[in-house]
Amino acid sequence: MVRIPLIALSAVLLWLAAQPAGGQELSKRHLETRLNTHFRFSQLAFHEYVNHMRKVISKTRVDLSAKQRFQIIDANSPFEWRPRSPECSKRN
Repeated sequence: MVRIPLIALSAVLLWLAAQPAGGQELSKRHLETRLNTHFRFSQLAFHEYVNHMRKVISKTRVDLSAKQRFQIIDANSPFEWRPRSPECSKRN
């Protein structure tokens, strides 16, 4: 039995995942943008993070049309569910 170090196996799997299927080139939609490569938002308030990510999505999505632009951005943006009334957040 051959033992492969986990880090080597991980590197191979990442490389394979990055290869186009069947030798085909990736479309622009599937290319890396590098706009969200590192998470640098731990010091932001959540609403600031949401606004930043909405901007990233609007810059990087190639399928945005005037008709569906905001619907696509809304569907792909982080969000927070808040109670509708103060009564919902009361603890018994």
